[in-house]
Amino acid sequence: MKPSPEFYSIIDYSASNAEDQAKIASAFAEFQKEWVASYPGYGSARFLASTDGLIVRAIVEWETEDAFHAFERESDSKGRMA
Repeated sequence: MKPSPEFYSIIDYSASNAEDQAKIASAFAEFQKEWVASYPGYGSARFLASTDGLIVRAIVEWETEDAFHAFERESDSKGRMA
């Protein structure tokens, strides 16, 4: 059995409507799979959608808080924000 992750990063994305909400969730799920998942200590990502269609919440599991901070230091923060 896999031990419970010790750290989660949570990011909220705003959407203008339910259609955009679905597009945002899909785009960021692909982004996680193609880019973030390759970093050491990454566990998994889940995306939650608000019932009003205005928010997508990404919950990313990391093995440790240090793994998350290493990702932040090593990854392209400016590119990620763009």
